[in-house]
Amino acid sequence: MATADVRKANAKEFEMALQDRVMEEKKDRKNVSESYACDMRDKLSDIYQEFVTDSEREKIIAKLQEMEDWLYEDREDETRGVYIAKLEKLKKHGDLI
Repeated sequence: MATADVRKANAKEFEMALQDRVMEEKKDRKNVSESYACDMRDKLSDIYQEFVTDSEREKIIAKLQEMEDWLYEDREDETRGVYIAKLEKLKKHGDLI
């Protein structure tokens, strides 16, 4: 294989590895967001129950459901940063407890 062909193959391999990494990071952020929503919902019915009013709980659960609905839509084009921003916005409600 000629040197130029090897360089092209190496560049292509690097590009594919980078794409894989980006996809894995995005998938990880999606999983973290989903886990947060599920965990927070469980905690609101258990260990946080005495620390929130019914109306506060309902508002937070509605936000959690909104996040889960958003997560389960087709999000192939979303970036890792979008998932991070959505989770941070959600945590502003849940982490106040």
